[in-house]
Amino acid sequence: MVFLVLASIIAVGLFSIGLLALNNRSKHSDALAFAAVCFATSLWIVVNQLGSNSIVDITARETLTALDYSFGTIMVWSFANFSFSLAGIRSKLKYILLATTLLLAFGVFFGKVMTISIASNNELNVSSGLKFYAYLIYVLAVFIIGAATLYRAYIKAIDKRRRQLELIVWSLGLAGFVSIMANLILPKVFIDNNLLDLWASITYASILLFAVLSSVALLKRGVFDVRQAATRSVGYLLTFSLIFGLYFVAVFGGLGASSYFSNITNSQKIVLVGSSLILAVSYLPLKNLFNKVTNKLFYRDAYDTQNFIDELNKTLVSGMQFDELLTKSALIIQKNLKASYVTFYIRPTSYFPERIIGARRSEHEFDDIALVQETAKQLNTKVFMAGEGENEENANRLSEYLKKNDVEVLVRLVNSLDYQLNGIGYIFIGSKLSGNVYSKKDLQLLEIVANELVIAIENSLRFEEIEEFNVTLQNKIEGATKELRKSNEKLTALDEAKDEFISMASHQLRTPLTSVKGYISMVMEGDAGDINEQQSKLLNQAFISSQRMVYLIADLLNVSRLRTGKFVIETHPTKLAEVVDGEVNQLRGAAEAHGLKLLYEKPADFPDLMLDETKIRQVIMNFIDNAIYYTPKGNITVYLRATKTSVEFGVTDTGMGVPKKEIPKLFNKFYRANNARKARPDGTGLGLFMAKKVIVASGGSILFKTKEGKGSTFGFIFPLDKVGINNH
Repeated sequence: MVFLVLASIIAVGLFSIGLLALNNRSKHSDALAFAAVCFATSLWIVVNQLGSNSIVDITARETLTALDYSFGTIMVWSFANFSFSLAGIRSKLKYILLATTLLLAFGVFFGKVMTISIASNNELNVSSGLKFYAYLIYVLAVFIIGAATLYRAYIKAIDKRRRQLELIVWSLGLAGFVSIMANLILPKVFIDNNLLDLWASITYASILLFAVLSSVALLKRGVFDVRQAATRSVGYLLTFSLIFGLYFVAVFGGLGASSYFSNITNSQKIVLVGSSLILAVSYLPLKNLFNKVTNKLFYRDAYDTQNFIDELNKTLVSGMQFDELLTKSALIIQKNLKASYVTFYIRPTSYFPERIIGARRSEHEFDDIALVQETAKQLNTKVFMAGEGENEENANRLSEYLKKNDVEVLVRLVNSLDYQLNGIGYIFIGSKLSGNVYSKKDLQLLEIVANELVIAIENSLRFEEIEEFNVTLQNKIEGATKELRKSNEKLTALDEAKDEFISMASHQLRTPLTSVKGYISMVMEGDAGDINEQQSKLLNQAFISSQRMVYLIADLLNVSRLRTGKFVIETHPTKLAEVVDGEVNQLRGAAEAHGLKLLYEKPADFPDLMLDETKIRQVIMNFIDNAIYYTPKGNITVYLRATKTSVEFGVTDTGMGVPKKEIPKLFNKFYRANNARKARPDGTGLGLFMAKKVIVASGGSILFKTKEGKGSTFGFIFPLDKVGINNH
């Protein structure tokens, strides 16, 4: 009898742990699978102990033994299913095992797998034929599959998950070791049939230990809330104990007081105890079932506050669109409070007009919302029920308006303790479907809900405004882009007109300038008679200026040709040393006029090159002319050198140099450095631009060195394999 009580305590313990896992709001698959293990094992312990207990009638023990083997099969499958769940396996194997297990369990119970008979010594005899061994092999195989799956999941797991599975694996190993010792080793060492119940109790205890440690691992993983589950389970167990105790005392007390008690058999006593257990266990599930049915049929007002808030919070953090968020929230409030309707009114914002969202909103337009805004903020409350404060003028006016629109409760959406503010809107709630009035609990809950809704609605409104702002901004950007395109088209047309004008003007100016330059040259050479030294200097300045104007016109024409794709380098054999010498001699007077010495390091022997002489002469003149104008004092050195592979030309001055930050833009069209603008305001910014174009188009590269305040070197380098006569 002691071992029966001990087994019952262990079974109740397992059943309680199963309830802890089952009474969990998240309904996690691991928790459900674990609950199945606990329930199946607790039932197996009960039938296993009763089936081997001598106080039970032999006929009943025959049935209990069949149930023992059947529940044993289901228990092993539930363990395998628990392992599959922990490993995250969703294969068809577990469903195949379930179907096979159920068929096998029914086959065992109905005597299709093994035969359970009563021997001559009034003891049970279980046949051990081929089917029985097949049964044992199947049960062992399912257990091994479950254990292997669990171990494989443990091996693959990392960090916290691995530590949780480690606890379950170790508890399984410990339970397995104890079970083997209690069922296989110890009975062989201590050969005493009176100890069999002890070995069985040790096995039960090891299984309970496995369940306890596994529940700890699941708790650490956050599979179920132990405080909430324990609260429900304790209440359930107290109810179970009370009903079982009262039934037990009433039945056995009544029977004990009569002579009938002495005549009933042990089997009948077991049936009576079992009946009390069934009554106690089924009470709460049946009560909850009928509560749900009557709640739906008769609109009973009871609801689970925590479920209500949890469901609403889940919606509020779901990231839905604004209208969908409020519609779903309205339905949740309506469902839990059993209201006829729930409607949100949201005040207009800078981007959106006022909105009415929720159930039956088309029937309630709330045309006089200003009255609600005016009166509600004078009542110093967030939740107002129609008919309250009948002695107050504002309350009476608001109640009359609400009743007119079939509104029972008004909830203000105000995120402040200052009730004088209008807030972001209101919740209009209709009367209860049951006809009852809203309780104080309902109104308090609505105030809590309103505070959560205000935060969610404000966040959603901000997000909506940001989205709308993005749309508005995108439209403005598209509009501005369209205007810019139009302006760019106009500027392009103006630029083309400018280029055409410059091209036309340059052509028109070049002819008379050529004539002026030619006549000045003739006068300087004495074709019009002798001239004195003073006249020669003046004519030389006029010639240099006209030459500079010719080069400027050439630059303008080349820029125009670049735009139209007509810029061409026409190469001819060129004596570059003589070209440089001519330009130096021509500009020496201008250098002396600025107080500068212009020196030329002319090479003794220099090869002829294939170059566009006109354009290269213009480049050389630009470099020397810039050096003269941008060198306040000092010397200007022009050099020309030849190596076996290249030729190099350079103009080195001791002038102002180029600021470091302006170097990247120096060779851009029309660009001039700030210090250059101050030294020579009349520059065009085309000289260096065209010089680079000519040099690069001729196969060379620009030579440029500078140090601000110390001077610069401008020039070019041509590889001989590009410009050498022998290579053409």
